[in-house]
Amino acid sequence: MKISTGIIIFFLALLALVAEIVLYMFFGIGAAFSGNMSALSGFAFVFVFLMIMTAATGILAPICAIIESVTKKSNISYKILFALLGLILVGTLAAYVVGSKEASKKPEKVVTVQQQKQPEPVKGSTVKPVKSEDEFDVFRGVKWGTDIKTLKGFKYVIESSGIRYYRRTGDKLMLGSARLEYLDYGFWNGNFMNVLMQAKGANNWEALKEVCKEKFGEWSQPNMFKEEYMWEKAKINVYLRYDTYEEETTFSLFSKEIFGLYSKDKETKAKEKAKKGAEEGF
Repeated sequence: MKISTGIIIFFLALLALVAEIVLYMFFGIGAAFSGNMSALSGFAFVFVFLMIMTAATGILAPICAIIESVTKKSNISYKILFALLGLILVGTLAAYVVGSKEASKKPEKVVTVQQQKQPEPVKGSTVKPVKSEDEFDVFRGVKWGTDIKTLKGFKYVIESSGIRYYRRTGDKLMLGSARLEYLDYGFWNGNFMNVLMQAKGANNWEALKEVCKEKFGEWSQPNMFKEEYMWEKAKINVYLRYDTYEEETTFSLFSKEIFGLYSKDKETKAKEKAKKGAEEGF
C-alpha cells in the first residue's frame, strides 16, 4: 500500500464516519451512548460497530502504509491492517457479549411508586411520603370530567380532532423551574379530558423531566433511542417527549376514563363513515 493510498483511505473513512454519525443521530439513537455496551440494542450496536471499524480503518491505513514504506516489504501493510481490524472486530464483539451476559445476571428491578413503602416522616428528614392516586384526580384544581360550562376564566383557543382547547386567564406558565410556552386544557363533549403543554430549550426539558420524576415516580420508555417517556397511573396517562432538533418539549396528561370514551366514540364514527362510504361510494 502506498502512503498516498493510506491517506485517501483516511479521508474516505472520515467522510464515512461523519455520515454514520449523522444517520445515528437522525434515527434518534444517540441516547444509547449514555449506557454501556450491553445497553445497546442490536440495531444500535450495528451503528456503533460500524463507527468503530470505520474509525480504526481510517487511522490504521496510513500507519500501515508508512510501515510498508519503511520496511520495503510488499503488501505487508494490508496484512497488518487486516490483522489489526480482525482483533478490533473480535474484541468489540467479545465486549458486547460479555456485557450482555453480565447484564442478564443482574437484572434491574424496577419498583413503581405504588410498590414502594411509605417512609415514616422523621423530624428534620427530607424524605417525602409517596403521593396517593387521589392527587392525580385533578389538575390545578380542575377535576377530570368537569363541564367547561361550570368553569370561569377559560378562553377558547382551537379545536383539534374533536377536542376543544382552552387557556385559563392568569395561569402560571411555570412547572417547577421550567418555563412553558403555553398550557392548554382539552375538553371533549364539554368534559375536561387532557392537558397539553409545550416548552422550548434543553434547560426546560431537563427541568420538566425532573418535575415529572418527582411527581409520578419511575417512568417507562417505549423506545430507548428516543427521548419519550410515559407514566401510567390509575386515573391518568402522562406523556413527555423531547424533540432534540427543534429543542421542543411536549408534555401531556390524559384522563383515562374520558379518553377511553373519546376513543370509542371516534372508532364508532370511523366505522359508520366507512360503512356509509361502502354503501354509497360504489
